[in-house]
Amino acid sequence: MLVRPVTVGGRELPAGTPVWSHGGGDIEHRDQHARVDASAFVTLPVRAPSLDAVRALDACFGLGPDAFEIEHADDASYWSIARCKAHGRRFLRDMRGGVAMYESTTLVEDAERDDDPETLWRRYHAMPIDLLFHLGRTR
Repeated sequence: MLVRPVTVGGRELPAGTPVWSHGGGDIEHRDQHARVDASAFVTLPVRAPSLDAVRALDACFGLGPDAFEIEHADDASYWSIARCKAHGRRFLRDMRGGVAMYESTTLVEDAERDDDPETLWRRYHAMPIDLLFHLGRTR
C-alpha cells in the first residue's frame, strides 16, 4: 500500500492505494510499473500502534468516557468527535467495517483543531485502516 502519492504509468496515485511490490522499489498498479523509493509503500497488514505509542502522543488515549466530552455525535453514521478534558485535544471515534464492525479511535492533528466535525470524519473515514495505523495516530 502506498503511504504517500506516487506516479505510476503517468497517473498520480494517492496514499492508501494498494499496489503490488516486486521488491527493490519496483511496484505495479493495474499493469503499470514504476520504480519508487522503498519508503513510499508498506506491506499489509499494518499493525496498529501500541497503546504506549499512542499515549506518548496524548496521555488520554484509551481512557474511559469520563475523561472526554462529546463535541459532536452522528448516530446515523456511527461516529463522534470527543474532546479530552485534560488537554482539550480532539479524538475521532469511528465505527468501521461491513459485516464485522469495529471502532477505531484517531487522535486528530493539532493543525485540524478548528476543522468542522463532518470534514474530519470524511477525511479520516475515507482512509484505509492500514494507512491510519501507519500514520500512528489510530488504534
